Amino acid sequence: MKACIFDLDGTLTDTLDSLVYSVNLTLQEMGLAEISRDQCRRFVGNGARKLIEEALNATGDKGATRIEEGMQVYGRVFGENCTYHVAPYAGIPEALEELKDKGIRLAVLSNKPHQQTLDVVETFFGKELFDYVQGQMDGIPRKRIRLVSITFLRICRFLNQSACMWEILRWTLSQDVRQELRALA
Repeated sequence: MKACIFDLDGTLTDTLDSLVYSVNLTLQEMGLAEISRDQCRRFVGNGARKLIEEALNATGDKGATRIEEGMQVYGRVFGENCTYHVAPYAGIPEALEELKDKGIRLAVLSNKPHQQTLDVVETFFGKELFDYVQGQMDGIPRKRIRLVSITFLRICRFLNQSACMWEILRWTLSQDVRQELRALA
């Protein structure tokens, strides 16, 4: 094995309390009721916009008519609190160090906004442990296969593994995605 690519939230770090806190501060600022920890757990996993959309729907803004306001408030609130009550899961730092000591390159791929991904990784794992860290960025397509494929190609190129990854991708992706990947390579 030459490299390991990890998700961040719910894989390397327990971030649920941070998300609950930030969502509820957002809702409070918007004059809406709070959501529960269990509701937040059900709403996470598909990015910040979906999280805020679900939270707005749950608190009475049916159809999430205030989504743009919610995203603006949440972006600021979460940016200020993205490490609040966050902690690596037990044994994760040691496991990552062991992989690194064996010469395995490490990367993080998260749908958390890019700057907050960097903040969490650097706060809890330092700047040297991971070889590559990528969070969600404006301008990167959100279609899951396209986002993951393009990001994996970038990671593999960074890790100097693009040739073998291209062989895998060329058999699994649609023609339009392959054209985008060729342009990136």
